[in-house]
Amino acid sequence: MTDHDRAPAVLDEVKDRKAYLTLNRLDRLNAIGSRLPGELAGAVRKADIDPDVHVDAQVVELAFRMAVCR
Repeated sequence: MTDHDRAPAVLDEVKDRKAYLTLNRLDRLNAIGSRLPGELAGAVRKADIDPDVHVDAQVVELAFRMAVCR
């Protein structure tokens, strides 16, 4: 198992009452693999029940530019 395999496929952060979800698979160009769907669903559920999140939608940041420009 490599360090990339152990790193979370989805990063989540709450800032200014919004949940920010970032796909974290730059080495795979954020391709949907076996872990990503479950981790993304879990992050959305976590934001949904978090009383500090006060927006109806989460912002998903795709690290597209970083993957393309590396």
